Amino acid sequence: MRKAHLLVLVSLLALYPVLMAVPISAQGAVAVDISPGSGPIGITVTVSGAIPTAGGKFSVYWGYVREWDGRYGKVAEGYADGNDYSASFPVPPAYRSGHNVIVLDETSGKSGAAVFNVEPEIYVTPSSSAPGALIVVSGYLINGEEIEVRFDGTLLGETVTDAATGYFALSAAVPGVLSVHSLKPRGRLRCS
Repeated sequence: MRKAHLLVLVSLLALYPVLMAVPISAQGAVAVDISPGSGPIGITVTVSGAIPTAGGKFSVYWGYVREWDGRYGKVAEGYADGNDYSASFPVPPAYRSGHNVIVLDETSGKSGAAVFNVEPEIYVTPSSSAPGALIVVSGYLINGEEIEVRFDGTLLGETVTDAATGYFALSAAVPGVLSVHSLKPRGRLRCS
């Protein structure tokens, strides 16, 4: 029994230099950095870090680990350079809030995540107007969502965001002076 322990100890000591050559971040979980950490739909985001498998395949997922379904799933993939990886993708149409960006080491099955905060883009042209003037409200929100534009509680119009990009545009006559005043989380724009 004593011989077996000594053999294991000698084997571990022989492997020590090899184990120390592997970065600590690559020995376990997946390290994930995201840049930038927030922004509008469509902005290019870069994720980078280290995975446990040197030269291994990695996949990047938006929200959930699954194939892309139009709102969530795989957004990028590639192969690590050593243990380091980097990939870029455009932020898909999404609700205003934090969204998990998950990196999966396909060989080891280990994963890590970072949060990207979506900040919707809404434009009103012109930004101020006289009563009766025609305005255009446009921007990017979650794809396939109904958008309501209201002025002081009065519905100016409805539209549906593009199924692929989340883009919308609505023209309406303003019954008073317009200013954008808040955006509800599920994609509804209130104007007053």
